[in-house]
Amino acid sequence: MASASLTKDQLDAWGWRIPFVVGLLLVPAGLYLRRVMSETPHAQRVVALQCRGALLKQNAGLIALSVSVVLGSTVSTYVTLHMITYALTMLHMAPTYRWPRQMHRCMATA
Repeated sequence: MASASLTKDQLDAWGWRIPFVVGLLLVPAGLYLRRVMSETPHAQRVVALQCRGALLKQNAGLIALSVSVVLGSTVSTYVTLHMITYALTMLHMAPTYRWPRQMHRCMATA
């Protein structure tokens, strides 16, 4: 939304800060909700029965799987974005190029 209403110079100068300001404005609302909302009865029983260390040991496989999924998607996103940037800047490909089919060809010749 900010990129549509601001010029490139405005975005470079101060517009990039807008998402951070919005996030900071949401922090008090989140803290307020955490303070006033009560925990569910099930969660209260689980916390009362088990300590956090035991929960971590009990769910180590699930935690490792979750971290792997997030890490995999994050790394693949960064690699894909880097490949597009590399293709635009180093290979001098046009931004309107057909990426999925032609990127394979460029990676095979690079």
